[in-house]
Amino acid sequence: MSLSLLEIASKGGILMLVLLILSIISFIIFFERYFKLLRHKRVDDKTLAEVSKMIREHKVDEAKKVVQLSKSYLSTVLTNGLQYLNQDTSQAQEAIEIEATKLVREFEKRTNSLATISSVAPLIGFLGTVTGMIKVFIKLQQAQAGVDIQLLAGGIWEAMLTTVGGLIVGIISLLFYNYIISRIEYTANQVESDCNHIILQIKGLNNETKA
Repeated sequence: MSLSLLEIASKGGILMLVLLILSIISFIIFFERYFKLLRHKRVDDKTLAEVSKMIREHKVDEAKKVVQLSKSYLSTVLTNGLQYLNQDTSQAQEAIEIEATKLVREFEKRTNSLATISSVAPLIGFLGTVTGMIKVFIKLQQAQAGVDIQLLAGGIWEAMLTTVGGLIVGIISLLFYNYIISRIEYTANQVESDCNHIILQIKGLNNETKA
């Protein structure tokens, strides 16, 4: 008798339900992080050059307006930094570095959960197989008419279902984690590059003041 995929999965017991919940959590985290990164676009080179020019010309208010209108992931970072520019260039530089670090940490939120699921899911699957095999041997011991090969075979494949489920969830979660981390690293490098460009302009102002 052929079984549907759902019926086969249900044979794995309560731990298959746990793996299903972990897989749902994994998908939710992945797509939430993915779309968050997608919404935070990079400031274009033209806008960055315009902001740099305004900073060199001491047009701080105009620079802040241009940054805010860009609606990029640097909007908050640069706005918070530029507000100190007229007072203290060193403080403005420090504020930009702090905000950039906060932004990257915001991107990294919940990614550790994907790594945890990728490690824990196979272990849960293996646990399900071990407990399932224990039940099989208990039933065989209790059987009065000797070893039933059908009972043995059926019990073994049902017990191994959780291992398969755990590996599938673990592999998918690991792929999700690696992809999101690579996207975060790429974005973090862009943030660092753009912030360093602005910080160089601020240092230039600082040198002008000292001169």
